[in-house]
Amino acid sequence: MNRKGQEEMIGFVLIVVLVAVIFLVLLGMFLYGDNSEGEEGSREIIYFLESLNEYTSSCAINYEPNYAKIGELYDICYSGRGDCLGGKESCDALKEEVEQVISQSFNVNNASFYKGLEFLAYVDKEEKEQILLINKGNCSNAYRGGDILKPIYAGGGNIIVELKLCFD
Repeated sequence: MNRKGQEEMIGFVLIVVLVAVIFLVLLGMFLYGDNSEGEEGSREIIYFLESLNEYTSSCAINYEPNYAKIGELYDICYSGRGDCLGGKESCDALKEEVEQVISQSFNVNNASFYKGLEFLAYVDKEEKEQILLINKGNCSNAYRGGDILKPIYAGGGNIIVELKLCFD
């Protein structure tokens, strides 16, 4: 008879321990769930930058309809290999195209979620050589960001493209 009571107590203790473990796992997922959102936001920015590189610009370098992609314009602007047909400089075309795509993709102002942004493209050889910098709004507080690396075909080194989206 005593044995049956002991078995019931052991079963009760096992159930309490199992419920406590499940509770702790759920509590940990709830408390540390914010980190995955930050990583997801950074991943989305990286996807945006990769897509931006593949965006076809309105700048034809050699002949029409051979329009350069944004990713190619970084290299062309940095190396000074050519201007767009029609006389526009490749660096000016790059800046206009990137500003246009960013303004259509992200609403940046004091009334929106994003209060500011910083877009930077530079060559990282022995020292940083800036290709393009776009600042908009206030970027003094928290931000979500990402960067991608693109090899330079002529002369070695890498072009690094960074985007920070700032919020309050």
